[in-house]
Amino acid sequence: MAQLKLPRVDPDAFRDLLRDVDLSRLGDLGDELRRVDLAEGIRHLDVDGLRRLADSIDRPDVDFGELRDSPVVRRILRALGREPRKRNLWSSLSAPPFGTAVIAGGVIVIAGAALGGVLAWLYQPGHGERRRTVLRRRLRHLEHRVRRLISPG
Repeated sequence: MAQLKLPRVDPDAFRDLLRDVDLSRLGDLGDELRRVDLAEGIRHLDVDGLRRLADSIDRPDVDFGELRDSPVVRRILRALGREPRKRNLWSSLSAPPFGTAVIAGGVIVIAGAALGGVLAWLYQPGHGERRRTVLRRRLRHLEHRVRRLISPG
């Protein structure tokens, strides 16, 4: 079962970082945002025009594996204190979808039940010996026919 691993947070370091935040500058930033009035600007956007613009622009092909391995990203992660882990074989393998596992398990259960049923039928007390004898005769007969087909003469 997959587990979510949350980062460990040192409460003392977090408290120290919050002390360094200049709340007056945050208040000034809030006042500036209220003056710009982003909400009013968003209400008057031409949504159809934006959709046409989005449709006309091709989406860039981004290789995230290459991006993750770039030196710039590594430097940023190092600065944030999150060294990239070395990838191993297990992390590159992905598990099959849940539906596939359920289907494969169902097929195995059905095949096991069928095999168990055949064995029970062949070894049923009072009838099994006769059934096995008839089956052996038929298999020997089939074997002789196959040998005649393979080696005529």
